[in-house]
Amino acid sequence: STEQKLMEEINEKLCCSRVEGIYESQTPLMFRAVTQIGCLCRPLAPPIGGVYSLEMLRMLPLSSGSYLFNDSIRAVFLYKFAQDTRQVWAVIDPATSTGSFFIVQRGDVTMPNMDRIYIQAYEEEKDQFISKDEIPVTVRFTTRHFRVVAEAEKEVNKAIRMSREATAKSTVLCMLVDEDPKQM
Repeated sequence: STEQKLMEEINEKLCCSRVEGIYESQTPLMFRAVTQIGCLCRPLAPPIGGVYSLEMLRMLPLSSGSYLFNDSIRAVFLYKFAQDTRQVWAVIDPATSTGSFFIVQRGDVTMPNMDRIYIQAYEEEKDQFISKDEIPVTVRFTTRHFRVVAEAEKEVNKAIRMSREATAKSTVLCMLVDEDPKQM
């Protein structure tokens, strides 16, 4: 339509590097709020009509307080990488100090001592974290091998379900996967 073409023309002229602030015109309010005031803030004045504007809030550093009560949310980590017909899945749950690796490869896989290798790598890396309060001292790693992807996926789902059911706390699933998470 003519209106759409006109809007595209206007946006094209305005969205150049010379025009300051135009890039924020399409930014969602929630994103702007987080970038301007963070996740912890203090009101500078009472709300107007029950609503705070961003200018009425002051960011507080996370070191000055806590956004959530300690241990109110837990995280479970899911990792997946695939190459050709091979896949590696990992489900790591710091709250239960468990880590499960699921390796899919059609042929015979002989990987002795993988659990020990993962434990050793964990021991070397855990001391590099700034906040060590949430890092378990030890994690029990297990490695399982599969020839069929469907079997591994079934076990991954089972591990995630067991992690979710381990406690009544809210759980965030942090994913690092090589495909669109919505397709999983």
